[in-house]
Amino acid sequence: MEWLRSDLDANSDAEHTYVFLHKPLWLQTLANGREDALHDVFREHGVEAVFAGHHHTYYSAEYDGIPYYAIGSSGGGMSYEETHVERGNFFHFGMLTVTPEGHELVLIHDGEAYPSDVVTIESLEEIARIESELIDITPVRAADRSAPSSYPVTVAVMNDGEEAINTSIVWEMSDTWNCSPTDYPFRLTPGESGDFEFRFLNAGDIYPVPRLTMQYPLGEGEFGVMIDLPLKRAVKAFSFGLPPEVDGKLTEDAWPTDGPVPTLFPAWEGVEVDGETGFFFGYDSDNLYLRSEERRVGKECRSRW
Repeated sequence: MEWLRSDLDANSDAEHTYVFLHKPLWLQTLANGREDALHDVFREHGVEAVFAGHHHTYYSAEYDGIPYYAIGSSGGGMSYEETHVERGNFFHFGMLTVTPEGHELVLIHDGEAYPSDVVTIESLEEIARIESELIDITPVRAADRSAPSSYPVTVAVMNDGEEAINTSIVWEMSDTWNCSPTDYPFRLTPGESGDFEFRFLNAGDIYPVPRLTMQYPLGEGEFGVMIDLPLKRAVKAFSFGLPPEVDGKLTEDAWPTDGPVPTLFPAWEGVEVDGETGFFFGYDSDNLYLRSEERRVGKECRSRW
């Protein structure tokens, strides 16, 4: 902090002062209404703008007249493979124009130019609120089974806006899942809510899970809702007569030698893994134990727990 202050002091006669850092630390402070020591220094020394990255997602904010920008991905991994500008999920680079009067940031993406406020902290928070509070999906209790499994699912949607919602719930899914209906048109007037019933059938791999998509109002437009079908994974846990010693060694005879849970969570999109990982669960009167086992062709099995 002292270095930052001294550097800003040493350049106090600069025509413009911009700060560049990797992590958008203000997300944990200013965006949550908390004090930020760095922001205090920026404000005291006339910093005109702050630039960061790290999350591979674009968004902007302004605090006490200082613009804060988080530049997204220009080619690296993103949260979604598809482009979703309203979520800050798009490949881009920032073009900064500096004039005696100030600066202008424009985001360049695939021949398009977007203003710096195309995605803000507030708009991302509103998307998160809509998808977590205004749209509710019944969780599915899913286990690894050889026989197909059927699940009833209710989707509850609340329209707390000032305009009617005219859209359809559409489920995107892999070949191991089936849904009836896959497309459910509906209309909700302002203040109205509705429950919509679906029946899912799983006959194979659980992951990737089906994804709900629909349009929902956002600001003066709308955005594409994307919510994965929530799962409550059901697994078998083995009872320990005596608690195992947590030392990284799997010498207790109570651990099973077969029947691991092969898919505890979805794989990272676009990442290929050499080998496979299995999971075992155990319990006693006080604790739940998890053992993970990594198996690779031609290599010794490695376990962690």
